[in-house]
Amino acid sequence: NCTELRKGTKKDVCTATFKSSQNWSNLYNQLTDLGITTLPDQSELPEPKVVVFDGVAMVVEVRDGANYRAYQYSNPGFRDEPEAKAASQILLVINSLLRSQGGT
Repeated sequence: NCTELRKGTKKDVCTATFKSSQNWSNLYNQLTDLGITTLPDQSELPEPKVVVFDGVAMVVEVRDGANYRAYQYSNPGFRDEPEAKAASQILLVINSLLRSQGGT
């Protein structure tokens, strides 16, 4: 449901539209309960037991007033740390939202 694609020098940005209205408050609460605003970057976790060269990755950017931070996780479902398990759940929530709208 990409309605507008803006091409940049390094990245392209797509403006997505939703087929139906969302309860954004509920989604935000669900994601904050999983720790989306407070999870550490994956690099702060111990070295993984398994190295996966393909799969899924997520980058989270959080702004709270003047405060900004970004972190990322790659294949959190293959890790045992509680933070990675939370990141995996966050991916499931977002994936469910996208699938409900006909996305990937």
